[in-house]
Amino acid sequence: MVLLAACATTGESDTGSSVQYLMITSGGTRTAVAPERRSGSRGGVVRVEPIRREGPVARTNAQLPRSVTASAVDVHPGPSRHDFEPAVEPRTPPGTGDVVLPYPVTRIFRGFGACRGNRHYHEAIDIGGLGPDQGIGTPIRSMNRARVTLIGRGADDPGEFGRPDTRGGTVKRGGHELPRSRVVDGYGKVYFFTRDRGRWRSGNVVVTVGIGGPLDRHEVRYMHLGAVRPGLEVGDIVEPGEELGVLGGTAVQESSPHLHLDIENPEGEKIDVAPLLGLEATARECPEPSAAGKEARVWTRAVTLPRCGKWEREEDFASGEYYAHDVLLTLEKGQKINVALQRTGGRWRPQIAVSGGDGTTVYNGSSATRAGQGGPLKVTRRESGKKSERAVVVVEAKERTTLTVRVTAWPSERSGLLLPKDGAYALAVETACDS
Repeated sequence: MVLLAACATTGESDTGSSVQYLMITSGGTRTAVAPERRSGSRGGVVRVEPIRREGPVARTNAQLPRSVTASAVDVHPGPSRHDFEPAVEPRTPPGTGDVVLPYPVTRIFRGFGACRGNRHYHEAIDIGGLGPDQGIGTPIRSMNRARVTLIGRGADDPGEFGRPDTRGGTVKRGGHELPRSRVVDGYGKVYFFTRDRGRWRSGNVVVTVGIGGPLDRHEVRYMHLGAVRPGLEVGDIVEPGEELGVLGGTAVQESSPHLHLDIENPEGEKIDVAPLLGLEATARECPEPSAAGKEARVWTRAVTLPRCGKWEREEDFASGEYYAHDVLLTLEKGQKINVALQRTGGRWRPQIAVSGGDGTTVYNGSSATRAGQGGPLKVTRRESGKKSERAVVVVEAKERTTLTVRVTAWPSERSGLLLPKDGAYALAVETACDS
């Protein structure tokens, strides 16, 4: 079965029930599919009957196809239109089954990580843009040989896919001021953002179903596109690496522009995309609803930092399940990092806490602690976040060691320990290249 999905939903209805969509063929067969695009002038979505079913949408341990190999990956250090000229000829021979990256995976924002109840609700991966203006206007490519089954455009159906923001000037997303529109070669004037999310919460979207290879019969959804490639139509066969559209932020109201990529196998299960892209699995076990104590409500992920440069992550607290987000790091002797936490949504005050590998708190959000003195870490406050949208610390390792950076909120008058559900943030950890 095929479920509609977007960055903040798994196809759930307002009542919380999962929804599958059935298309009734001329022979009376009821087939679970994503809605096909209407052939009329509006280019909208055929209305199909929602059928409710119980239970989770997908298992996170679904069987994965093989991951992309180095020979199949098309990685660019920093994309531009010159780097990503539209593919006129297929970049791989038809039927080879090759899988390529849809976009460079230097900046991964979110994956199977956030939970609602005891299940994941962001069953996808968000790949952040690269280059000037957070990568808007850079190409998104097909991962595999596939047939296009759905194209959704806000300009055709704003109620479904979001009302294009055709105003002039700039818009703020993820703490960055970005142009609302720009002329892109081969596309004309592109409006990269929408004024609302639309019912699909996907923005401009292309959906494909794989033909042969490791993603055979897998449905792949490419969401939040700034624009769909002109001339691309439902029914077209696209080859691995063929351009589908350009990066944007349609239906994204707070985060930086990114590609939301989700994949569903033929059994209707969402799969963790990260291993397919050659990345560490992003899926984590969700806490049981009955789990007690604050530490049972901490979402944790381990990160490998670049030797020099920046690691970035954008997240939100929409699940309502967590009291903190933890990032586990390893620093080499003499390595110094700048950790910046920027509030990008909601009304809360960002707080950073740092603890050593033995669990000792060495920085409590305001200052270094006495317990951490003489230890392997030196933490210097730049901004506490108590009275602003931003918290910043500098951490230096006196020897090779591990540490935990905790993202949470300063106490407020609201009840409970959980983070505000409307909260969102960007976390950046930067290592100086001479460190």
